[in-house]
Formats: sequence, C-alpha cells, structure tokens
Amino acid sequence: MLKVGNKIPEIDMQLDDGSQFRTADFRGKKNLVFYFYPKDFSRG
Repeated sequence: MLKVGNKIPEIDMQLDDGSQFRTADFRGKKNLVFYFYPKDFSRG
C-alpha cells in the first residue's frame, strides 16, 4: 500500500478509446489520484 508522499510505480495501460495512459506523463506536473471501484456492474 502506498502512503502519502510515496512515489507511485510506473503504470502503462491502454484505455478503452485506444489511447495510452502512463503515470510518467504526470510525474512532477500534477497531483494524480487513483480510485478503484470494485464490482461495478458485476455480479460478484
């Protein structure tokens, strides 16, 4: 688990629209918040 002040690991992923998301693109430029919403629109 990350704590306040920790650097996030490098994350590269393709988004639904085909574009690329890279955490490195935001490093030193903006605050970045990740929110994971489990089980959205799922049965389990």
